Amino acid sequence: MNSKGSGGSAAIIGKNGIPGVALKILGFTAILGFLGLMFAPVLMSDNAVLRTAMNTALLAGAGALYFSLGAGKGEDDCKADFTRAKAKAIKRDSAVEPPVYSRSRTMLGALLGVSPFIALGVIVAAAARPYAYSLQDLPSWMGAYTRQPDVGRALAYYNREIITPITDWLRIAVRFAILPFVYLIASLGDSASLLLDRISPLLMLPLPACYAIGYLTGPARFDKTRKFIESVKSKPRMRLKKKVREQRKRRDERNQLI
Repeated sequence: MNSKGSGGSAAIIGKNGIPGVALKILGFTAILGFLGLMFAPVLMSDNAVLRTAMNTALLAGAGALYFSLGAGKGEDDCKADFTRAKAKAIKRDSAVEPPVYSRSRTMLGALLGVSPFIALGVIVAAAARPYAYSLQDLPSWMGAYTRQPDVGRALAYYNREIITPITDWLRIAVRFAILPFVYLIASLGDSASLLLDRISPLLMLPLPACYAIGYLTGPARFDKTRKFIESVKSKPRMRLKKKVREQRKRRDERNQLI
């Protein structure tokens, strides 16, 4: 009995529990980022209408996918609990196992799945500063002129070694996780890019929230599916009962004639 209980607990904390949900959310976040890179020429179009339409469509499609995945997971968990309840009714001595369907575990898993990007986003948001102009690299043909003292001293500022701060590398990872929002907002200028840095942690929440909301519809979906299956199964029985009644009625009518 203890082994059965421990097996149920292992299933809940395994691929069907918090780690499973977290890995799923993390994986789909990465997939969305790669899709954003693959279709960057279209998603970064100079045409504002096309750019807005394509990025909105990508976000809507991703939200629908997350919702569908969450709803399917919720329905499967409710089905597992229903099956266990039926088995327990037959075997009264079966081990008590925790329910598979759990709103809290799913929401925690969804939050954990995106938490690495949220943590990076918080760092970037805290370090965000207004964008400043930086000098560009000198063209190669200027090399000969820089050797002349009068020209070289004036251009010495261009030859300073610039070290990329760590926040710039973190910003790349953060924006990878929210590329559709980046394409929508960052194209509006430096002020929009600054705003994007400051609200980036919040922009990582809508899609995992769609998964969690979809999961909440699991019980209703399972009840609807179960009632449909029961109605389909009941139709042959109803037809059989009707046929038996008709046969009995005909038999009674013949007996009355005799």
